[in-house]
Amino acid sequence: MRRPHHHPRHQHGRPLRRRDHRAPRRTGGGRRPARGDHDGGDPGGDLRGSDARVTAPRRRLARGAAALTLADPRRRRLLAGLAAVAWSGAAPPALGAAARVVAIDWGLAATLVSIGVTPVGVAEIPLYRTWVAEPALPAAVADIGLRTAPNLERLAALRPDLIVMGQQTENARALMAPIAPALVLDIYSGRRTPLAAAREAALSLGVATGRETEARAFITAFERTADTVRARLAGIDRPLLPIAFLDARHVRVYGRGSLLADVLARLGLRSAYEGATNPWGFAVLGLAELASHSDALAVVIGPTPPGVEATLARPGLWRALPFVREGRVRSIGPVWAFGDLSAAARFAQALPPVLAGSAP
Repeated sequence: MRRPHHHPRHQHGRPLRRRDHRAPRRTGGGRRPARGDHDGGDPGGDLRGSDARVTAPRRRLARGAAALTLADPRRRRLLAGLAAVAWSGAAPPALGAAARVVAIDWGLAATLVSIGVTPVGVAEIPLYRTWVAEPALPAAVADIGLRTAPNLERLAALRPDLIVMGQQTENARALMAPIAPALVLDIYSGRRTPLAAAREAALSLGVATGRETEARAFITAFERTADTVRARLAGIDRPLLPIAFLDARHVRVYGRGSLLADVLARLGLRSAYEGATNPWGFAVLGLAELASHSDALAVVIGPTPPGVEATLARPGLWRALPFVREGRVRSIGPVWAFGDLSAAARFAQALPPVLAGSAP
């Protein structure tokens, strides 16, 4: 069986690459791991240093988290997952004390807004508005530069109490340490499903900002949304194929280990792609490789790169694919597939309008 097509790194709508010491995710049938614009990278991670050994400060953190779990049963559900959470820099603020929060990771920024916390700074705001879209960032939020290399002068000028980030920003953590403590939360850590990790991240941010009640309400709202959508789509038996175009010849296809596949499962729907995926739960495939999913209903996730739609409208390989030829393609707006519960809810809510009237 062909290995998924290698594609150059995509410029903007991508998770950020980092070194990864875990074995690639494999699926049945002995397939080699999917390669793509991020093969070998991972926006998630664990409590490992660059040499793959757990560092001493993080070992101490893990022991402290375990003690706190025993001492405070009310937070047992939250702190049970803190093996994927690391503090760095100055001493962390007391629980609930962080009022001025900077978010480098877009998914964590979206979670903060969703629980009623307006971050004072977020990385790459124009691209957030393109790739994440909702929840919208208030106009007062400052742009702190690149996710991979935040502007330290801007960051310091904001005088944050707390910086929240994913493990992919670890190379910049030492530089940010004198500015404010950092809370590291990973959706794609490999220790739990992305959807479960997104729930835990929401609770962690709620505790850190004094918004635990709002965080729990946020999680409850997602579950209610999922239950409602599941009931509405109960008659859909055809497998769904979530894809995002990289260019007119290549797509990301989301499968096992992705937030989107987790949402489909939560909604009682089947994911069409069962092949190998990278640590973010997707593979980069050429259009010809989609032909094997002849019975699928494709869901195209925006935004589509400029010029791609015009190219696809002309006669060619895309229009010859069975699900395209038979009218089984639906398009939805932007969903940050590497995001949080708000992205999961956005994906779930986008499906009923486009699937209404679809054949089972």
